[in-house]
Amino acid sequence: MCKELKMGSVERVATGEFKHIFENGSPLVVDVRTAKEFRSFHLEGVLNLPLAELSSAAVSETLGTAKTQNKKVYILCHSGKRAETAAKILADGGIKSCLVVKGGTVACEGFGMNILHGGNKPTFWERYRGVAASVLLIVGVILWVILTRDF
Repeated sequence: MCKELKMGSVERVATGEFKHIFENGSPLVVDVRTAKEFRSFHLEGVLNLPLAELSSAAVSETLGTAKTQNKKVYILCHSGKRAETAAKILADGGIKSCLVVKGGTVACEGFGMNILHGGNKPTFWERYRGVAASVLLIVGVILWVILTRDF
């Protein structure tokens, strides 16, 4: 039923096939995005285990049943890159069957899956602080050049 694609040491599952599995069963799904990203939008009913906090100990603690029951673990991130890294960590932690959902949460939303959107959007300052810092730096350099010209 599930057309799994094996590329290198990471297995991937197409989003359409994952949607079918997700809607017709109760797969174990792990979202490896940060907690803030997860709160902003995520697939309903998945476990958030941020990649930065993922270790063999975390795998044993939170996914011990998957390890002992040889259950498949589907891994999501925003678009797929972090999920591949997580799949390797999970495999090293003893999970025998890790599948990366191709396209991540973005693709799941595109396939019409139930995505929960939170109100944890970045503030104006969080979004544009890099631009503001650059502008302040440029203004500072220009002022320094103007004011130190005579010295």
